[in-house]
This record gives sequence, structure tokens and C-alpha cells, in this order.
Amino acid sequence: MSFSTATPGFNSYDFNSYDRMMADNPKFDYGDEVQVTGGEHKGHIGSIVSINLSSPSGMYTVEFGDGSDAEIEEALLSTTKRQ
Repeated sequence: MSFSTATPGFNSYDFNSYDRMMADNPKFDYGDEVQVTGGEHKGHIGSIVSINLSSPSGMYTVEFGDGSDAEIEEALLSTTKRQ
């Protein structure tokens, strides 16, 4: 099944070109505390400081406690539980 829309005066858009766009429903918001669950920064905890809405895979900039930051895919992030 393929979805596309056409509005007079605009080109049609193929909604199947990406599984989903980040802008549709980002999992995290600015300032959310997250834990990195895989990759180079696995185990680190930080805060979301930037959201790449144009990335179909969901990319966030996470700032860690030491002031460093990294671009991390949404799939490698989880929420932290504050106690």
C-alpha cells in the first residue's frame, strides 16, 4: 500500500520514503535525562540538548555531565528513573 498526497500547486509526497519522520513523534524532548544503551557512550547519562527533526532514524545531541556531547540515535537511548 502506498500513500501520497497531491495539493494543487504542490508536488506529491511519498510517505513511504521513510519509515517515519522524527518530526512526527520524537520520543524525547529538550532537557530530558537519558541513558545511552549502546555504542561508544553506552552507560553514560546525559540531557537532550538538540533534536534533529529531519533525521528518519531519530538523532539527538546528548550533553553529558562533563560538558561533552554526542549525536546519538533514538534507538540507543532510554529514559532514566530519578530516585
